[in-house]
Amino acid sequence: MSSPDCVACLLNADPSGAPGGRILSTERWVLEHIVAPIPLVGWLILRTVRHTEGIVGLDPAEGAELGRLLATLPKMLQEVSGAEQVYVCVFTEVVPHLHIHLIPRLPDQAVRGPQLFVERMQAIREHPESSPPAAEAAAFVARVKAALLAGLGDLEG
Repeated sequence: MSSPDCVACLLNADPSGAPGGRILSTERWVLEHIVAPIPLVGWLILRTVRHTEGIVGLDPAEGAELGRLLATLPKMLQEVSGAEQVYVCVFTEVVPHLHIHLIPRLPDQAVRGPQLFVERMQAIREHPESSPPAAEAAAFVARVKAALLAGLGDLEG
C-alpha cells in the first residue's frame, strides 16, 4: 500500500533518484543512499515498503525484520565507511513514512551526535552546491553492495 503524495512512497516506486540504485530490497524494507542534495556520502536511508507512519505503525513482521536489519546494517556501514560511529535516527514529522537514517560519523568529523544530523542538513539546505557528487555516493553504494554480497545475504529473511 502506498500514498500518492508521499515522497518515500514515490521513491519506493522509482528508485532511479538514489545514487547507485537500490542497495537492498526485501518484502518489507528498502535500503538506499540518501538522495540529492547529499549531506554526506554514506548516509543511508532504510524505509518500509508499505506506507507506514512512524515507528509505532510497524506491524509485527516489519518489526522483526527491522531487528535483523539493525543487527547487521550499522556494522556493515561502519566497516565500509571507516566510521567511528554509526548513528541510527528516526524523525517522521516532515516525511511521515517511516524512514530510518543510518549516518556514519567519520574520524575527521568534529561534530558529533545529533548535532551532526542538524549541521549536515542545515549546510546542505543553505548550500546545495556543496553536495558531494552523486558519482561519489554511487561508488560508495557499490562498495556497500559488495559487502552485502560477501557475507550478509541472510538479511533478506
